[in-house]
Amino acid sequence: MTATGNAHDSASATEAPNSTFSSQWLVQQVPTAGAPLASAWRFLREELAPFPGRAVGMVRIVLGVCLTCFLILLFDLPGMDIAAYVPLFAYRRDRAESIKLGLVFGVLAFASVGTTLPLWELTDGRWALRFMVLAAVTFVTLDAMLIPKVGTGIYAIGTLTVMFLTFTDLAPHGGIVTTELLKAGTSVAIAGLSLALVSAVPFGPTPAVGPESEEPETLPPQDVRARFAARGTIAVMLGFVLYTSTDWFGIHTCMFTTLFIASPERE
Repeated sequence: MTATGNAHDSASATEAPNSTFSSQWLVQQVPTAGAPLASAWRFLREELAPFPGRAVGMVRIVLGVCLTCFLILLFDLPGMDIAAYVPLFAYRRDRAESIKLGLVFGVLAFASVGTTLPLWELTDGRWALRFMVLAAVTFVTLDAMLIPKVGTGIYAIGTLTVMFLTFTDLAPHGGIVTTELLKAGTSVAIAGLSLALVSAVPFGPTPAVGPESEEPETLPPQDVRARFAARGTIAVMLGFVLYTSTDWFGIHTCMFTTLFIASPERE
């Protein structure tokens, strides 16, 4: 590799992200051939290393999850198992980003019900078709979530559509799926707004985040995005195959656990 190339790589590695969904983050997630164990070990060291604000972040996550569960139980709503994921995985160390994501999930919960209903009617009782639809939604979600300005909304709607499409199997026999989905959408809206609320309350030290870059956010190369989306889709669909083939619906959350983990955490 040339000196110019090394300099460019060094500059790219130290460039500060400027949004929740950054193209630089995605490029860094594509592992280099020949060093998977080293990459995994480096990832674990970085994730487990102590940092200022960890305790505050833990308190905010716990409060968000507990407030979500309390309100859902109070109003006797379904979908607590999926709604509790929102404050757990959508929390960001940057309070402004947490508030933003919480509001996005809260506002778009009902829009996601609208995208789920026609897909459910199309795939109800058709396992192969449900598999293909879920795979397509997941791939588009992971591929498009880095689009500037609208990527966060696409990620929220895509993730919630996958969540709700699996939730339809929980609807009571003979019950109205539309009603159950609207109730579940209310639960997710409560979760998103709970996250925004606990993130808006100022307490404890504010974790330091990287300075914003003045350069406009750009999309990563299409091949990088496609490879990342393909890997994520395979992981999500393995969860779908696992819980449907074993008739073990209790582990259906493994699908959107993977989706949440695939979302980039901007510090």
